[in-house]
Amino acid sequence: HRRGLVAESMVRFEFCCCTGLRFGDSLRLRPDLLQGDRLVMQMEKTGRTINLPLGKLFGGRPLAMWEDVARLHPINICTYNIHLDQFGKAAGLTFKLSSHHARDTFAMSLLNEYRVPIHVVSKLLGHASVVTTERHYAHLLDSSVEDYL
Repeated sequence: HRRGLVAESMVRFEFCCCTGLRFGDSLRLRPDLLQGDRLVMQMEKTGRTINLPLGKLFGGRPLAMWEDVARLHPINICTYNIHLDQFGKAAGLTFKLSSHHARDTFAMSLLNEYRVPIHVVSKLLGHASVVTTERHYAHLLDSSVEDYL
């Protein structure tokens, strides 16, 4: 069973990287939250409702993962982070990989690779205000003033 939980941790992490979900929200995924190709759910931390187009994010990868993701077993955050740290070490990372890195990966990929405007990323993350998104991510943006002149 342990081997299954380790594999499930990797699936959960990849899904969170593709959706920006917090770990706690990933524990609350159920088949009925998928409406068409959209994940519609109330976020535990903020109470805000997110409406994620799984079929459009990252080439539809989160939608392709949905059946497996909706059946993941619950896992303790400490155990999950231990699994992630093991994955990170195996990949040669020089920092401790943790659950929140998935959310950061989602935001930074959209902002830097796909050039999605920060107010759209803010909405996808379920932030109450774009100011929250700016506070967390604006200093990490690849874009500069020269990009817009």
